[in-house]
Amino acid sequence: MQPDRIAQKIRQALATAKKLQASGHFGDARRACELVLKLDAGNVWAHIRLGLIARQERQGEAAIAHFTAAVEAAPNHTYAIQLLARTLREKRRLDEAEALLDR
Repeated sequence: MQPDRIAQKIRQALATAKKLQASGHFGDARRACELVLKLDAGNVWAHIRLGLIARQERQGEAAIAHFTAAVEAAPNHTYAIQLLARTLREKRRLDEAEALLDR
């Protein structure tokens, strides 16, 4: 598949995932993001969306895993860092959250 076609499929899947999440269809949104990750394993927005879905489902550790993957893929991505730090604080992992924000 050509790079432009792949990029288009990724954009479409991420837009679909956002709409599905907003309408409460978390499983379908998750599958759309997983499709993106098959095409681009380091896609920051797919990991962020999966983390947001996990938070809505009150799966804090899964959210942390996805936000961590987003930060690893884009170490200076402010939104991913903020989401990870917030989730770490919610799980009372305060030292980790502070270290993340201090780096």
